[in-house]
Amino acid sequence: MTLLEDEVKKYESRDIIKPKTVQDEADYFYSALYLGLYQEANGRHEESSKALKKAADSLYGQRGTRDYMTSVVKVLLLRR
Repeated sequence: MTLLEDEVKKYESRDIIKPKTVQDEADYFYSALYLGLYQEANGRHEESSKALKKAADSLYGQRGTRDYMTSVVKVLLLRR
């Protein structure tokens, strides 16, 4: 298991551990995003889609921040 996969697993239990800060949500978003990109680069397309969807569905991803990477995730999902 990679470090990125560990980070996403840490935040997958969001029903139990609610992110307390915007930074927690950003950490979850970026962990899921980079895990999805890593899996895509390694040919694991189904796992990649799941991770990218988690990033897009996160509060940070939906909030419409000024962070352009939230748009990158949406574009990646639309291209599938």
